[in-house]
Amino acid sequence: MVLTVPQTLKLLQISRTTLYRMFASGELTKIKFGDSQRSTIRVELSEELEKKYEKQIQALII
Repeated sequence: MVLTVPQTLKLLQISRTTLYRMFASGELTKIKFGDSQRSTIRVELSEELEKKYEKQIQALII
């Protein structure tokens, strides 16, 4: 499942700083579109997190 940064922050109830720490530690996967500093970033959730937050994810998407 791929989410936007704001969706991920809301789903996991974390700060942007914590999100980037999770990228650095490998807990979450960052998908970057473009090569500039202002490129678009999406977050790929692991299957474990998808299952844990399944209902909340559906509420975010709808």
